Amino acid sequence: MSIEKIPVRKKIALELFRKYRQNESRLHVLNYILWECTLRCNLVVCIAAAIASRML
Repeated sequence: MSIEKIPVRKKIALELFRKYRQNESRLHVLNYILWECTLRCNLVVCIAAAIASRML
């Protein structure tokens, strides 16, 4: 399907979705990075606790 054959409604919908995605990327929330850092921190704490309990 070429660009000329795309119906007007679909072109409008695609343009709106493109603008929505651009806006989302500008307003990106860092929840995932914070969650991943928390998991890593928890893993380090668990490993440290396991090592400390073996030393006692």
